[in-house]
Amino acid sequence: MAAVATIALYYASEAVDSLWIPTFDPLNAESFTKAFLFSYPITAAVLGAYVLSVVTLGFVMLSSWMLVVIPVIFVLLLMILFRAVQFVVVRVAENPKGPQYALSVLLAAAGAGVSHFMVT
Repeated sequence: MAAVATIALYYASEAVDSLWIPTFDPLNAESFTKAFLFSYPITAAVLGAYVLSVVTLGFVMLSSWMLVVIPVIFVLLLMILFRAVQFVVVRVAENPKGPQYALSVLLAAAGAGVSHFMVT
């Protein structure tokens, strides 16, 4: 049993040693091909598992941003918007002629919208 483990460790260490990518001449196609060919199948499997784990980690990080951080930022922006609208509404309501001003602004906005969409 120990002999089998020793032999397996020897061949695995040779495969891991081949993971170090040597330098190559980018203008020489043979040098490029030799640098990126796998000498052992286990080398391809280990490198493939490594690349797969890095891609999966990147996808998980992107998903967490999309599912958690972006909605939180959206909610914070909505809170800021609602507080600004609340400030304006309170100031309009405190003014004795505030409802008249608010009604005239709403009617002017509706008229502008209708005239914008009714232009032929």
